[in-house]
Amino acid sequence: MIRKNRVLFIQFILLAAVFFLLSATLGISADKPAEPIKNSYNINCIKVIDRDERGLPLSYPSALFYDALMDEVFVVCGGIRQLVIYTSDFYPLVSAGRGRGIDAVRSCSTSPDAILVCSKIETGEPEAPRRDVVQILDRALLPVDLVEFRGFSGAENFQPIRAQLRDRQLYVIGEGHDGVIVTDPSGEFVKKITPTLKVLGIAEKAFLRSFTFDHDGNLFLLSEELGKVFVFSPQGKLLYKFGEKGGTVGKLSRPRGIAINRELELVFVVDYMRHAINVYSIKGDYLFELGGMGNARGWLHFPSDVCVDRLGRLWVADTFNQRLQIFVISRPTPDETPATIEIRTNPDQELEDDKNPNQNFPTTNPGIEENSLEE
Repeated sequence: MIRKNRVLFIQFILLAAVFFLLSATLGISADKPAEPIKNSYNINCIKVIDRDERGLPLSYPSALFYDALMDEVFVVCGGIRQLVIYTSDFYPLVSAGRGRGIDAVRSCSTSPDAILVCSKIETGEPEAPRRDVVQILDRALLPVDLVEFRGFSGAENFQPIRAQLRDRQLYVIGEGHDGVIVTDPSGEFVKKITPTLKVLGIAEKAFLRSFTFDHDGNLFLLSEELGKVFVFSPQGKLLYKFGEKGGTVGKLSRPRGIAINRELELVFVVDYMRHAINVYSIKGDYLFELGGMGNARGWLHFPSDVCVDRLGRLWVADTFNQRLQIFVISRPTPDETPATIEIRTNPDQELEDDKNPNQNFPTTNPGIEENSLEE
């Protein structure tokens, strides 16, 4: 019996030695971290904004929208329930909240002659003192009208999350409603676009968190629950879908915002739970990610939304760091090579003074930093 055990022990040692040699040769290791995704873009964090026009701290910025007509960025601050507007050179222009009849703002968008705000209004009814609406503001940020939804099931209790007017049609997604509702500007139902995805063999309707359009008018619909982006033509035909649900690099855990860089043909999807932004090609190929949990420049803490301005700069609502971060993403010039990867020693270091707009920041996962080659 003792001899048999000794033989088994020797066999175990030999097998362990073989596994060790194979691991050293092939690079197999249970503790080996995922290889960072190397990309061919230079990325700089050029600005961190944490104050409004009164010099007060931003309070949980949660939604963004770029107004191309005025070249301004609208920021929804959930902690103070109001809008803050910044010019393209990062100047805080004005804030608007309950004093202008705007309360509990969830999101906003703009058209040439109006501003649309998903918010709450007082009803004066004891049983339901407030209700969710889409308010129409003039360019002075004063309420002038409401969108009254009608013609579809649940219209009377519809709770809009995001709304955007395009080609004289209003696209709106709502809490607890699958798909995107399309109405005329007054709220009269026109059609509904509902993506579906088979889960365990059963087709599930997609509940949406955000959406945007590309330069061809294609509609990009983002589902937080499914971790998926669905792309529809202007005629409502599904073209393709991309994204994979999950909590590791390259996947989407709780995606909440989406934006497109038209010049570079990049799609940015902000992942709230992974503290990161996944970057895809316009056709849905995963490229790389930036961010990671932390409070230093370039790191994120539960980010909620993104937008892209006319210069292609990426604005990020870094919600729980209570700030905005602005990134410049560009392709290397012919005399440059793709950026290199190095290990960051302290991802939670305190935010430094905003003196160096080209300070390096992470672009793959927490603990990884990509150095820009720009001087």
